[in-house]
Amino acid sequence: MKRQWDAEELVENFTLLPTEMALLSNKNEENRLGFAVLLKFFQMEAKFPRTKQEVPKQIVSYIARLLSVSPKQYGEYSFNGRTIERHRAEIREFFGFREFNPQDKTELIAWLCEFVLAYDRQASSLEAAVYQRLRQLKLEPPIPEAVERLIRSAVVTTEKQFCAGIFKQIESGTLTKMDALLNTQDALDDDQSQFKQSVFNFLKTDPGRTSLKSIFKEVSKLECIRDLGLPTKLFANVPPKIITHYRRRASAETPRELRRHPAKIRYTLVAAFCWQRNQEITDSLVELLIQIIHRIYVNAERRVDKQLWDQNLMTEWHIRYGGRGVMIYWHVEKKSACIYSQLKTCSSSEVAAMIEGLLRHCTDMKVKKNYVDTHGQNEIAFGFCRLLGFELMPRIKRIGSQKLYLPSAGQKQDFPNLQLVLTKAIDWELIRQQYDQMIKYTTALRLGTAEADTILKRFSRSSPQHPTQKALSELGRAVKTIFLCHYLNSEALRREINEGLNVVENWNSANGFIFYGKNSEIATNRLDEQELSVLCLHLLQISLVYINTLMIQRVLAEATWMKQMRKEDFRALSPLIWLHVNPYGTFRLDMNERLQIDAANA
Repeated sequence: MKRQWDAEELVENFTLLPTEMALLSNKNEENRLGFAVLLKFFQMEAKFPRTKQEVPKQIVSYIARLLSVSPKQYGEYSFNGRTIERHRAEIREFFGFREFNPQDKTELIAWLCEFVLAYDRQASSLEAAVYQRLRQLKLEPPIPEAVERLIRSAVVTTEKQFCAGIFKQIESGTLTKMDALLNTQDALDDDQSQFKQSVFNFLKTDPGRTSLKSIFKEVSKLECIRDLGLPTKLFANVPPKIITHYRRRASAETPRELRRHPAKIRYTLVAAFCWQRNQEITDSLVELLIQIIHRIYVNAERRVDKQLWDQNLMTEWHIRYGGRGVMIYWHVEKKSACIYSQLKTCSSSEVAAMIEGLLRHCTDMKVKKNYVDTHGQNEIAFGFCRLLGFELMPRIKRIGSQKLYLPSAGQKQDFPNLQLVLTKAIDWELIRQQYDQMIKYTTALRLGTAEADTILKRFSRSSPQHPTQKALSELGRAVKTIFLCHYLNSEALRREINEGLNVVENWNSANGFIFYGKNSEIATNRLDEQELSVLCLHLLQISLVYINTLMIQRVLAEATWMKQMRKEDFRALSPLIWLHVNPYGTFRLDMNERLQIDAANA
């Protein structure tokens, strides 16, 4: 259960109804609050809290006010003994639930194998699916450890069946060639064999810089994979997420670790890896050829001193910053907490990165608005954000060149003072015709079955223009026109957008302080290590924000300092400060030691 609830959510979700109040009539004063908390917790989560600390204090205090009792009574309520067992049974009966039994376990594992694991292997998704299924069946979940064991059992069962099916399709000659991929120069299976080069490790490498040598290198990889002779329909009916799951497992392991797996699992991992690498290497070859042809076409042969980070396909020339490199797209909320980060090329769509972060931030935060600069918006972005339920709020640089679209044809004369900024009418008929297709694309984005960058590239490369793209543009024009009217009319809105973007600018300033080594260059040529560097920077910076927040709270908890704060001081208050931090030296990480920040722990 989430820890923070606003007043409206408390009233909506934790107010006791008359039928629920009736259950409290036969409870003594000491147990009424505890019973009511269990009741509302179970109603929300379809399970009971294991400890008192699982229930947020806000909820306990709110229910205590409803019952006109002290919240301290909840602390005196025993979570052991016959009383709580009797209360749980009464609550289960009230909601029509029953306890989980061994037969339910067998049926749930079978359901997981058939309907969930065939499409997704992510642990968090499996856990969510189990609890949702138990709620549908009105079964009280077992303890979390039992749920984990149940999921592991289902995963093992499904994996055995899946790997056996893949293994059956691979011929013996192909199996021999796959073993050769894992051969580390005829080394024995000792501790040193994992450091010896193998063809498998060679296949893991990135393309490198744009050159003829890189093309030949990629061609040799492609020939090596195609020489295996994998069946063309080996993964034909397997969802991409499942293939990616096995490919990532194979990529993370050394050849020595792969050789230690049972045969069916080993060959499935290698096959999934080679299957996806075949597609990726083909894409890399196309990209290399495009870049080389572009260089020849513009006659752009120049001698430039290149750094190590300049030797890969992610690195591109950035026209605004006048140099080569990669870009990091941050999603930073107004309280300075970064909820998502992603590495991208300089030429890739900022709109796609914006949409991806809004959907994949993996936090409890409910994103309602998104502040972006001019480069993070266009008409299609407005259309998609509207369908996804987000408000796109850009700071538009050339506001004077923007146009307002008319609701319908023939209305231009109704706005005599806006003649210079008015343009054509919205094509509502096209939006109606393509509405189902727009919803399909939006659903694909939300469910993760398609990436925003892929959809936008498909739209931009289609000739003539894709009809769904036209419809999204028309919808985006309507939404953008409404936004521009609000933007021009409301100084408060303009101030809000600027404040939101200033937080991002401040976040970028802190990057250089934390990532100070080698002039803040990502000094690695491997894409996975570049992404790891960005994630480490994200983690360190968000930790800085968290610690600063705790320290500021401690200072303002003192009445002397709080009284000195003015309205302007609160507006300037930010946890993104770092002058008090020494970035040099050794930092010891001890997860068992608490930082001496709170006065109670000092």
